[in-house]
Amino acid sequence: MKLTLVIFAVCVSVALTATVDEEPDRECACSMDFKPVCGTDRITYGNDCMRNCKNNIHLLHEGECEEEDECVCNQDYRPVCGDDDVTYSNDCSRECAGVNNVHEGSCDSK
Repeated sequence: MKLTLVIFAVCVSVALTATVDEEPDRECACSMDFKPVCGTDRITYGNDCMRNCKNNIHLLHEGECEEEDECVCNQDYRPVCGDDDVTYSNDCSRECAGVNNVHEGSCDSK
């Protein structure tokens, strides 16, 4: 009985933590040529077309993403809007994402 409850609790927590994209991926006809690029989300895409198919993901650099640098930021909430149209909790977290600052405050505020 306890095992059943544990399995049920795990299933519920997995279902609750599953995320749904705010915007579905666009339909793209990309070649399968492997020319890796690193997006601002620090994910390596097979080529620039595949990266472009993702909403609001800009090019960070050509080539595979390197293992993430250790960015240690404080937890101060001073929102800033990055040029990837993502609101970051503070300037340090924006810099760690490798994007430029557009303006202070959330992206929705202007």
